[in-house]
Amino acid sequence: MGLVFAGVVLLLVLAAAVIHDLFWADDGESIIGALFSIRVVRIALAIIVLVGAIFGTILGISSNENISCGKSYGTVEQKDISDFQEYAKFEKKDGKLIVVSVSRKIKGAWEIPSQIDGMPVVAIKSDAFNGCFGLTSITIPDSVTGIYTRSLFFETKMDGIDGPVFSYCKNLTNITISELNEKYKDIDGVLFNKDGTELLCYPRAKTNTTYNIPVSVTSIGRSAFGDCKSLTNITIPWSVTSIGDGAFYGCMSLTSLSIPNSVTSIGSGAFSVCVNLMSMTIPNGVTSIGNSVFSQCNSLTSVTIPSSVTSIGDYAFFGCNKLTSVTIQDGVTNIGLYAFRDCKSLTSITIPDSVTSINGNVFYGCKKLVVTCSNGSYAHQFCLENDIKYALTT
Repeated sequence: MGLVFAGVVLLLVLAAAVIHDLFWADDGESIIGALFSIRVVRIALAIIVLVGAIFGTILGISSNENISCGKSYGTVEQKDISDFQEYAKFEKKDGKLIVVSVSRKIKGAWEIPSQIDGMPVVAIKSDAFNGCFGLTSITIPDSVTGIYTRSLFFETKMDGIDGPVFSYCKNLTNITISELNEKYKDIDGVLFNKDGTELLCYPRAKTNTTYNIPVSVTSIGRSAFGDCKSLTNITIPWSVTSIGDGAFYGCMSLTSLSIPNSVTSIGSGAFSVCVNLMSMTIPNGVTSIGNSVFSQCNSLTSVTIPSSVTSIGDYAFFGCNKLTSVTIQDGVTNIGLYAFRDCKSLTSITIPDSVTSINGNVFYGCKKLVVTCSNGSYAHQFCLENDIKYALTT
C-alpha cells in the first residue's frame, strides 16, 4: 500500500508540473521541460521518500502484524520455517506470536513451533484449527501459555484453555504437550492443566469406548468431551466437583453416566445431544440445572431432580422425546422457559409446593402430560391458567 500512496503522490506532482507549465512557465519553456526540470524531480522524489517513510513507520508500529508461514497465504509476508510440516498464519502482538489459523491441507501429526524469528509463540486463537479434518495429532510447545477460546455457549478469554479449540479437528486422536510447559500437560494424549486438576480436552477421534477420569481431576472443562462419538461409558471420580458447559455435548454413543455426589455444579448444555443416554442420576449436591443441560437426549426415559436443586434452566430437557416421567423433589423454586418443550412422550411430572415460578410455554408440545401437584399450589394455579391437565395430591 505504501507504493500505491507514493504513486498517487507522484501523479499529483506531475500534474502540478503541467499546471505550472501552462500558467506560470516562462515563454519558450516546454511542458516536457517543466515535467522533468531538476527542481520538479527533486521535489517529487523528496515527497515520495517522505510519504513512504511515514507509511512504513505506521505499519511498523502496528500492534497486530500478520506473519505467514508457507505458500498458502500469498498476500502477506512469507517466512519459511524448517520445523513446520505444514502452513500456518500468525498474529504479532507485543513481540509475541499468536496462532491465528492453520491450513486445512494439513495431514497427520503437526507441531506448533516454540518461536519464529526470535518471537515466542504464546497462544492459539479459537478458530485456528477450523476445518483441519486431516489433523490426527497435535504437539504444543512449552511457550504456549494461553488460548483464546469460544465455547459452545460463552465468549472467552486468553490465559488458559477454556473451550473447544480443537473441536473442529474431527480426526484428532492425540494431544502432546512439551514436558517443559508450565501450564499444561497430557496424559495418554488427553489434555490437562499442569497439576492435573482440570481435564481440558479429550480428542474427538480417540477410539476408546471407555474412559476413567483420573482421581486428580476436580473440574471437567468446557466441551472437554465434546463430540467424542466412540465413548460409551465414562467414569467420573468422587474428586470431581464441577462439570463445565457442553462438557459431554454430542457424545452420541454414551448410554449411561453416574455423576458422584461430590459434583455441585453442572454447566449449560453439559449433556446436550447425548442421543443414546438412557439413564442419568443427578446427585444430591447439585444446586442448579443449567440451560439445555439434557436437551435432545432422545433416549432418556425418566429423571429425578433432587431436593438440593433450586432451579431448572431454560430448555433443560427440550426435545427429550422418550422422557415419560419426571419427579421434582421439594426444594426447586423455579422452572425455566421451555424446560420440557417437545417432550412428546412425557405423561407425568410431579411439581412440589416449593416451586413459585414457572416460565411460560414450559410444557409446549407435551400433549400427553398430566401434572401432579397439591391443591392451591403455584403449580395448580399455573395449570388452571394455561389449560394444562393436572391431578391433585391427597
